[in-house]
Amino acid sequence: REDDVTVLLDCMDKATDLRLLLCQGLEAGMRNDAPDSAIWMRQHWRLTEIALERFSQILLARSTRTLTRSFALLSQQSNPQVVGEEWEGWACGPWAMALALQQARMSQQGGQNSQDPGQLSEGCGVRSLREESASVVAELMLWASQDEGRATEFTHALRLQATVERAVRIAGKYQARVRALHTPPADLLASTLSSLDPQMGVEEEVQLGSVLHQTMELFTLMRDATRDAARNTGHAEAIVPGTVIGRLVVVDSLAPSDVPPGVSEEATILLVRNISGNEEPQNAQKTIKGVVVCQELLHLSGLAD
Repeated sequence: REDDVTVLLDCMDKATDLRLLLCQGLEAGMRNDAPDSAIWMRQHWRLTEIALERFSQILLARSTRTLTRSFALLSQQSNPQVVGEEWEGWACGPWAMALALQQARMSQQGGQNSQDPGQLSEGCGVRSLREESASVVAELMLWASQDEGRATEFTHALRLQATVERAVRIAGKYQARVRALHTPPADLLASTLSSLDPQMGVEEEVQLGSVLHQTMELFTLMRDATRDAARNTGHAEAIVPGTVIGRLVVVDSLAPSDVPPGVSEEATILLVRNISGNEEPQNAQKTIKGVVVCQELLHLSGLAD
């Protein structure tokens, strides 16, 4: 059944294991004096691996469509509009993300093997990206194996959001690498054929028809869901925990023109309406004991550090 995400992901799990086995065999290479039968078998393996990628893409697209439909339906029924622990995406979503990330990694490796090894060498960060991807896959599989609710508890929602954000960043790097591999040949072919839009073929073949595109669709859904869950738990996130005492002052930003000069005379806690994360209060840093922001702040931003 199309609406049974568990069945779709179970099938995709088996397809991912089989494709991984084929990719490991193809990475071994072939001797120069290999017989014709070995060449024919290697070509057969490559065609099978491509077919498994397309099959996994279809399964991932159907799973993402089903999760998106159920998420939208539950969002309309919830008040406030936050999906609770009854959404099947809290259990199936991390499982689907782990499988999709493995598929994206194998697709990137296939493109790497067909190009000049100097273009995507291990020194360019491929090995570190592969290791980080494996770490995130393990985290996602751990989330999928847990049964407790994630949307109703702040700590679970926040930790799951951190894992999903890492997965989105890694998938974006894979997408950029594949685009870098395929864009120059496509542009050359388009210019040779005098095409009016050289990027049209690249977007259609590399983006809309690839497993990476479906991966980003799923990851975007899970990122929005985890952000909504963490934001609607009724808690504020403490980037730097602690206890402070001071006068609360509301400012529009941390720009020197918006910070009143009186903050240099007594302990002050700033409540900032608009912030980018790269600001640093110049006026009386010693008297500013805390900063409360009204929007999401990246943990790696300058202000968070």
